[in-house]
Amino acid sequence: MAGDGIQVQIDADQAIRELRSRLSNKDFAKAAVRSINKGITKSNTLFKRRVASIYNIKQSDLKDSIKLKRASGNRLEGIISGRTNPISLSRFNPDFVRGGSFYSIRSQRNKETGRRSLEQRMKRASNRNSGIVGVSFEIIKGEKKNIPYAFMTSSEGNSGVAKQIFARGKYSSNKFQKGKPRYPIAALKTVAPFGMMTKEDVSEVVAREGQETVKREFERQIELLFRK
Repeated sequence: MAGDGIQVQIDADQAIRELRSRLSNKDFAKAAVRSINKGITKSNTLFKRRVASIYNIKQSDLKDSIKLKRASGNRLEGIISGRTNPISLSRFNPDFVRGGSFYSIRSQRNKETGRRSLEQRMKRASNRNSGIVGVSFEIIKGEKKNIPYAFMTSSEGNSGVAKQIFARGKYSSNKFQKGKPRYPIAALKTVAPFGMMTKEDVSEVVAREGQETVKREFERQIELLFRK
């Protein structure tokens, strides 16, 4: 791991090292680049799929947050990087009740463009949700949380804007400190894509399958070269 990237490297066993000695540097680099890039591409897909299976976020919402850098002849490694800046809390299905009205923010797909954006909706509060105090949300699937001192803006003009959940206070060392009623408001944020990626039950699964893909493809590339 380097910076905000996760590296996928070749872990060759003895048999592959013996084959390596019979190849030219050019052929070895070609086989390595192709196998690493196949592994890194699969790992990129697995990261998004695995994160979306644990966290309450769409794979499409991670498109710009998780990137890959392919291997080349001069750099025999592939890197997948995740953004380190936290995601707005508005991405995790927040609900808020004010004045008898129930407000919610959801990621919706535009039928014409196919693109997703945040939309705020309002309806009359029911007996089931009228008791919500503050803002409730769901970051990890199945785990509903609540911040009693948070609130949402009810302005339609703010729909689609990331800063839709607020609280009075400030951030210090990436931790929010609640303030008194006279304090200015701050937009609330949560986990960063990099934090999601490095969660043990995400990174271990992806690393294992990614490495296996690299090794299988490397062996296949070596066999193809010897058939020439």
